[in-house]
Amino acid sequence: MTTTTRNPAPRSASAPRKFSMLAAATLVTGFFGFCCLPLLMGPVALLQMRQTGEKGHGMAIAGMVASLAWIVGLTALN
Repeated sequence: MTTTTRNPAPRSASAPRKFSMLAAATLVTGFFGFCCLPLLMGPVALLQMRQTGEKGHGMAIAGMVASLAWIVGLTALN
């Protein structure tokens, strides 16, 4: 009787998920007040991250929220 042991496939621990540059750009432009640009780049970054598995969901969402805060603040001042 022979026993065989199954070895699971090795995981790629040496290749960590990287951050999405588009999500970082969304965050930066959102905080610096480029009102419409983050609202366009944010959803594109979220879709890209879903496909590629990159990190940065929070950065994309924070950039869009910051952009909305700028829009609300500037509207309230007028």
